[in-house]
Amino acid sequence: MINPFRFPYPGGKLGQAQHIPLPWWEGLGEGQHTQYLALRMQNERIQQEAQSKALLLDEVNHRVNNNLTALMALFDLEMASAAKGVKDFQTTLRDVRSRLGSIVKTHNLLSQTAWRHLPLEDLVGETIHAALRASPLRQPIAVTMSLPLQRLVIAPKQAFTLALILNELVTNSAKHAFQGRERGHIQVTIVCLDGEDGQRLRLTYQDDGPGWPEAILEGKAQNTGLHLVHRSTAYTLGGELKLYNNCNYLGYRP
Repeated sequence: MINPFRFPYPGGKLGQAQHIPLPWWEGLGEGQHTQYLALRMQNERIQQEAQSKALLLDEVNHRVNNNLTALMALFDLEMASAAKGVKDFQTTLRDVRSRLGSIVKTHNLLSQTAWRHLPLEDLVGETIHAALRASPLRQPIAVTMSLPLQRLVIAPKQAFTLALILNELVTNSAKHAFQGRERGHIQVTIVCLDGEDGQRLRLTYQDDGPGWPEAILEGKAQNTGLHLVHRSTAYTLGGELKLYNNCNYLGYRP
């Protein structure tokens, strides 16, 4: 639509304005204009949803690729360990299956949050109970958690790594702390630490078993699972793992 109009020149005289084309919707009636705005908002919302779904798909594809790479690394670790001596084949398969289970559990939890940050309490609790169910233990194992008052969340990449670490610690407890006992106890404590390099978390895992062998504490011996825990803590979480006979704790930056 073209609207001619008159305007004053600087000299004070009125002159005929040039024909300036205005947006086509200026000629719409009130009802038509409202309908146009509604359609425009709907179109923008559809575009935003499509963009969000594309980003989500990229994130899922990225995590799936990383998880497949992690699975290959797990098998490589077991193959390297088997090459050093004869191992119990059934135990090895059970360990690998348990690690796969922790990845699947974390994947399902993240899917429920549309692959956003995951509540740390949910991840820790679900992973520990899933690892206990996957173990050959049938006696009751009590699990207690002590958490900060504030709600803590964890990013998807860190969630998968922490789940693998917790799975290994629970598997170790099932093998060496709870075998032959009528019951057992696992205590997990999470504390927020403020330092010069920002906020960090300290996760302490403790069972009521006999403790680590001296060779493990001195670094003279290490099994596949413990090697995985050390490497995952240092390289993926950027943290440190310390082992004690009264407890062991994992510190990392959230």
